[in-house]
Amino acid sequence: MGSSTSGRKKQPVQLAKLKGTYQPCRHRGSDDDGGEKVTSLQMCYGIGLYKSLSKQAREVYLSVCRELLPLKMLTRVDLSQLVLYAQEWDIYLGCTADIEKNGRYTLKYGPDGNVDGTVENPSVRHRVKALDAIIKIGQNFGLSPVDRQRIKTQAAGEDPRTQIINLVMNGDGYKADEQ
Repeated sequence: MGSSTSGRKKQPVQLAKLKGTYQPCRHRGSDDDGGEKVTSLQMCYGIGLYKSLSKQAREVYLSVCRELLPLKMLTRVDLSQLVLYAQEWDIYLGCTADIEKNGRYTLKYGPDGNVDGTVENPSVRHRVKALDAIIKIGQNFGLSPVDRQRIKTQAAGEDPRTQIINLVMNGDGYKADEQ
């Protein structure tokens, strides 16, 4: 009873190549899995859902598009996912503002109108849910700090294992071959 959604989530071929984890034997189909490649910021504006975003969500959306365009891994199909990513960021930031304004807890009033304790601000739960969605969607595009570091390492030409050793051994200043 295997499901097509079981196992590790597929990552874009271009991201796997940048990270140095691409293996042709594990990839089925063409490199053009996501449809038409997005090659300019103008193409990012072209998606209909963009118009439904708030000003703050549009800034997040365009920021991520600017980050992914140079990697040449963005396709038209991905844009709707980036809209969802931006909407979740908008929710997260709105909840954060509400928590800063009203606190993590609010007063609970009893039937007689007197204070009957405190309850957690609903924005706390909503913020956690939004953050979970941000992380899940961001991983699809290599937006997590780990993926970003791997991409930088591959671009710099340094072996990832060497960099991991360097980070473990007293940060960036230590080089494994200095022993």
